[in-house]
Amino acid sequence: MKYTEYKNPDKFLAVCRPVFMEKEPLYGLMLGITLRLIKHTHYYGGQPLLATIESETGLDLIALMTPPYKLQVASPNDYSLEAIRLLASSLHENGWHVPAVMGERKVVKAFEANWNEIAGTRSHTGMRQRLYELRTVLPIKIPGGSLRKAQIDDLELSRRWGKSFYRDCFGDSEPVANIDNLVKNTIEEGNLFFWVNPEPVSMAALTRPTIHGVSISYVYTPPHLRGNGYASAVVACLSRHALESGKKFCTLFTDLSNPTSNSIYQKIGYDPVADIMEIQFTDAKSSAL
Repeated sequence: MKYTEYKNPDKFLAVCRPVFMEKEPLYGLMLGITLRLIKHTHYYGGQPLLATIESETGLDLIALMTPPYKLQVASPNDYSLEAIRLLASSLHENGWHVPAVMGERKVVKAFEANWNEIAGTRSHTGMRQRLYELRTVLPIKIPGGSLRKAQIDDLELSRRWGKSFYRDCFGDSEPVANIDNLVKNTIEEGNLFFWVNPEPVSMAALTRPTIHGVSISYVYTPPHLRGNGYASAVVACLSRHALESGKKFCTLFTDLSNPTSNSIYQKIGYDPVADIMEIQFTDAKSSAL
């Protein structure tokens, strides 16, 4: 069993591509981030972690992390405890700080136990999410207004809403320091959109395009404007725009604790793909203070 870290995202993708493409919607987050890192290795800030564990039977584990964000772990086959332990020990030996880990439940729970033992951390369960996939937009009632692409003049509002989106979704568990640059980049790429009526009332973005798909994220409506169907409208119309632009599918993540958003997206045509679990880590010494 072999652990490998890749400094070159191209080499990482060459190894992982067959797995990513076999289940592209499921692995779209990892694939989309990798494709972005190929264009700009430090797009998210520091040096990314790109790692695999291989055995005689092929890829056992894939790990990706763009500090200061959480570690993503995927097991293409039935995971082995030996592979999980090798990943945890290798990350610790190589000095990687892991603030949190996300992935399918069995893999994440196994990593949690090993990381706490090896790194001396404590942990607690974070957000539980559901990954959805859409290939056809279903007809829904659309409120007054229209879809408009954000312009650089919208930067201040977009940054403010972007930070509110992160706080609503993740509380204090997700860093927002880099959100200003991420939002600016998204606008410059032409991927941030508003529902306007006639002023902006809701926001969403196309993020992390893959070979055949794209993700919908940054879905945010200010509290005083919610309940009017604006989020449904911006997601439905933006999803249709993505499909009409040539993508075969769209994906998005929802918070499982929010039944409203899960219901809304299914009415638009989003079908569940997998449930994703997050575990957050805290240094044992600092948590005892």
